[in-house]
Amino acid sequence: MPGEQVFPCPHCGMAYQLTPDYLAQYGGQATQCRQCQRIFTLPIAQPIGVAPAEGVQVLPYMAPIAAVSYGVWRDGNQIVASKGATLPPACVKCNSTEDLKSYRRTYSWHHPAWALLLLVAVLLYIVVALALRKSGPLTYSLCRRHRKRRAMALLWMWIGILGSFAVMFVGCSMTERQEDLQIGIVLGCIGVFLASLILGVLFARILTPKKIDDRFLYLSGACPEFLNTLPDAGFSR
Repeated sequence: MPGEQVFPCPHCGMAYQLTPDYLAQYGGQATQCRQCQRIFTLPIAQPIGVAPAEGVQVLPYMAPIAAVSYGVWRDGNQIVASKGATLPPACVKCNSTEDLKSYRRTYSWHHPAWALLLLVAVLLYIVVALALRKSGPLTYSLCRRHRKRRAMALLWMWIGILGSFAVMFVGCSMTERQEDLQIGIVLGCIGVFLASLILGVLFARILTPKKIDDRFLYLSGACPEFLNTLPDAGFSR
């Protein structure tokens, strides 16, 4: 409709589609964001030189209006999104639009070069990474199949982690006087622990931040079909 505008929540960035008729009736009133649940004021309609119809009721409080995606593009095999953006209503892993569930995640990123500090001191790396990291929220959707796949990956990860501790405890208890065997059990359980943790993170991860700056998130992991529905960042941003 001519004259429509997208107005973001000033608190979290959730975008809402506003028509001229809607603003003529409810502009300037308070409403509640359906995402962050905070109150904000709708913009006042711009005068168009036509007197409003008589008898139009103006509600003292309005329910949230329909949300729309905004600030989302593609750049090759990556999603480029404004901080706080909501991705289109489709599964980011297969582009299905059936039985979706939305997730709100806050991603963090720092330059990979800082990982070299791990060679010096783990604590120093943690302090620097926390101080220099950039972060931003994003809302995406998953279909039932990929929700189950993620849940199974997390389940097997925890089974491997907890199982490694259980085997290490029981194994060391049964081999109190066999130090060489105990060392082998401990090392084996540490290997299972690390493998379970790494594989669980890899298979349960949905989107991976490749870069985050002051305005945008750059994320990989979306399927090509989903990426093809997004406008090209080279021309839209």
